[in-house]
This record gives sequence, C-alpha cells and structure tokens, in this order.
Amino acid sequence: MTVLSRVDIDRLRADVDLGALAQQAGARLRQTGRGWFAGPCPFCGGRDRFVVHHAASAGWRWLCRGCGDSKYHDAIDFYQRWRQVDFHQACTELAAHNGQSLSPAVAPVAALPRLTQPPVLENQATAMQVVSQGEVALWSPCGERARDWLHARGLTDDTLRHWRIGYIPGRPDSWLQIAEWRVPCGILIPTILPDPTGERVWCLKVRRAAGSPKYMAVKGLGAPALFGAHTLKGRANAVLTEGEFDAMLLHQVAGDLAGCITLGSMSARLDVTLWAGYLLPIARLLVAYDVDAAGDQGAAHMTALTQRAQRIAVPALRGGDKDITDYHAAGGDLRIWLEPHLDLPNDYDEELITTILTWAESKGYMECTFSPEGHIVVK
Repeated sequence: MTVLSRVDIDRLRADVDLGALAQQAGARLRQTGRGWFAGPCPFCGGRDRFVVHHAASAGWRWLCRGCGDSKYHDAIDFYQRWRQVDFHQACTELAAHNGQSLSPAVAPVAALPRLTQPPVLENQATAMQVVSQGEVALWSPCGERARDWLHARGLTDDTLRHWRIGYIPGRPDSWLQIAEWRVPCGILIPTILPDPTGERVWCLKVRRAAGSPKYMAVKGLGAPALFGAHTLKGRANAVLTEGEFDAMLLHQVAGDLAGCITLGSMSARLDVTLWAGYLLPIARLLVAYDVDAAGDQGAAHMTALTQRAQRIAVPALRGGDKDITDYHAAGGDLRIWLEPHLDLPNDYDEELITTILTWAESKGYMECTFSPEGHIVVK
C-alpha cells in the first residue's frame, strides 16, 4: 500500500476544488459572499446549513450545521463521508482525480473517524412496534405496578404519555421477543425525535426492576442518543441531567424555563458531530449530574468540552439524596432551584439565529456566542 506523506496530504487539501467536489456529490450551492457558498447539505438536506468557503491562505473547507460537529473540515473529510471510504483510499482517489502522484513517506497517516449517522430506517418499523407494544402494556392492568413506581418518582400520567414511556412485562431477568428483537423486561424508555419523515426512534432503553446492570439498551439501534433533544428548540438554556427520569421530571416542572436533556448516564460521552445542530443555539448548558464522585467526573468532562457548560449542584435535603428526583421527593422546588442559574433570555428566534450565523460565516467570523447580557456576539 502506498504510504502518504504530509506533503501529499497538504497538496490535496490545498488543490482539490471542494466547491466542485460538493456539487458532484449533489450539493446545490449559491454564492453568499466572496469565497463563500451555501446550500442544502448533500448528506442531511436542509436549506442553507451546508457552507463551503475558499480563502487563498486557508484553501477550501466545509461545514454543516445539521450533521456536522460545528467545525470546518477539508476535502479529504468530505470525500471520506461521500464515498464511505477510509482516509488512505480517499487520498488515493482524490490524487488520481486531481492528477497528482503520491510520494513515499516514512510513516503512514492515521485515518480520521467517520461522522456518525442516525439510526437506519430499516429498523424503524420494529422499533416503533416495540414502543407501541410497551405503551399498551403500561396502561393495561399488567402495568399498574410500573405506573405506581413511576408516579412515586413524581412523574404524572401526562408526562409518561408525552415521552411515550412503556412497559415490557415479565420477570426482571427475562426477555420478550418482539418481531426479530429480544427486549429486556422492565420500564421502556424510548428516545424519539422529530425527523423529516415524521419521527425516528434513536434509542430504546429498559430500566429493569432488579439485577445488574439496572439499565439495558435494546440492540439494533446503535449508540445512545441525546434524550430530550427536541426540548432545546428555541431555548438559550439547557439542563443536562444524569438520567432520563430526572430529565422528564425537570421538563414536567420547569420545561418552560430550559431544555431538558440527558445522555443516559454520566459515563456517556457527547457526540458533537451528531448533536451540534441541536446544541449550537444553546448559550448555557447547566450540568446537573448526581452529587457524587462519578457525577463530578462526568461534569468535569462536559465542562472541559465547552465554556458554555457549567456544573450546578442539586441540593440534598435528606441524607443520601443526590439527584433531581431525590430533591423533588424531599419537597424541594425545582423551579426555585433552577431560576437563579438562568440569567439569559429564553425566547431567541431560531430563524434569526440561523440568519445571523450564516451572515457571520459569510463575513469570515469563526465564532458565535452569547454575552452575559443576552447579546449575540460574533468573532
């Protein structure tokens, strides 16, 4: 296999016409400024979320605010994703297309990871069948004990229906066959998000009544998703909780104040490639993980990712309390606890934000943030 030199790679990044390459992939670009082009993303659609820029000093680069990671990428990254090939093959094919010959090098260059994709459509029929069957069971006589347990955590029937919580009947150590999937028995927690085709099930998780592990994911849908991502729309503030029950409870009590999201556990890591489109307008991300060593560790990881993230402690009104549900059960007022941390307005206009971001990019600004006073600042 031909080994790539840094010189080869730098030449490709500088010489490949990314605008022409993107149009070969199906992008319909229009010029929005000197060296700036925008249009629907060839990978995820939209209207003008896909941006291509060319500058004499930096060469070509691209960004998608829908399926990207809020960072600019080069032609090699684009070709990898378009053709679904590894880094070496992308460089080889681009070099052939560009008339370059690759020179020997001392050491190979590691491949870059591919951008993460949503769950495939082929599994959606089965996933929706699991969700529907779980909902029917929860609201039937066999789901009474599960409903009682959920009510004891402060969750109302309206909340359970909003999040489409279900129940898979059976012993804690047993499984139920639904279509071609084996589903653990327990309380079913689906992550369902809006999709251009309607709704898409991103993740199915079951909370078992006993045994270890306590939570199990239903295989067939891939990695855990950002539960509650749809609550971020139009919000400047968001609260990241450690688990789904905390996120649902906080949304029930204070969903008008902030978006309520979770990765499902403190050990889960945020895939910025996948969720940047949801998180970009968020000015302040309040990390309300459990008050323990593991929660501190997870919060430290999140605050290291972005300056927008801030750890906020959940008060413990009783011995052993450590999370939002405990605080609520002990008589704490979640709205009073949360409001002092929300010093930014919550009613930004999403279309206005998109317009400002597009304008900022066309003028060469690289960063868009929110000031403490609530002003949009571009740099």
